[in-house]
Amino acid sequence: MSENTKKIKFSRKYALNGGLMTDTITMREPTVGDEINAQESAPKDSLIQITLFANLCDLTLEELRQISSKDGQKIAEAYNSFLE
Repeated sequence: MSENTKKIKFSRKYALNGGLMTDTITMREPTVGDEINAQESAPKDSLIQITLFANLCDLTLEELRQISSKDGQKIAEAYNSFLE
């Protein structure tokens, strides 16, 4: 695993990336451009962070919506670890 990516292990498996059942995803390090793109492409302000997370993990918004809040917190923690 590269310094500019983080593996995220979920508490259970989800159908992601075209229906593949997996309990692990990879998040890449965010750029300022990613943050700008999320702000410009999110359908509403409340979805900016979710749009950013989906992009960084190569997921769709629909795929990200099915993830439990507990596992969603793991995504947020991985994101925050890039900012430290």
